[in-house]
Amino acid sequence: MIERKQGKFVNIVGDSARTGDRNLILSAAARGGTISFLKSLAQEVGKYHIQCNTVALGLIGKDQPSIDSAIMTRIIKHYPLRRLGKIEDVTGMVLFLLSSRSDWMTGQSLPLTEDTVCLANCSIQFSGKKS
Repeated sequence: MIERKQGKFVNIVGDSARTGDRNLILSAAARGGTISFLKSLAQEVGKYHIQCNTVALGLIGKDQPSIDSAIMTRIIKHYPLRRLGKIEDVTGMVLFLLSSRSDWMTGQSLPLTEDTVCLANCSIQFSGKKS
């Protein structure tokens, strides 16, 4: 990419990288580190016209084996659109970041999720207990 003086990185992480998660502290911290890494890389390689961006995903797909189905139903009820993300939602964002329409965008972390404030306000923990 440096030799060609162009290129694009698109990193995909879980949204806990941006928001934190009391149930997944170490995972959220590691994911946050990948965002910081790409932001720093964007500053380093920008002079070569190489762009580095991150997509921070919320819950995608209907199969979430780590979450009880009753809890998942409660989570979805608190999402404004009343659904989880679809693969097509992700591919659209990634294709945008790889296209010429994003040529002036680098070092960004873009959330691709429902409103996490709504989820936090419903006080659902993965244990299924109300906090």
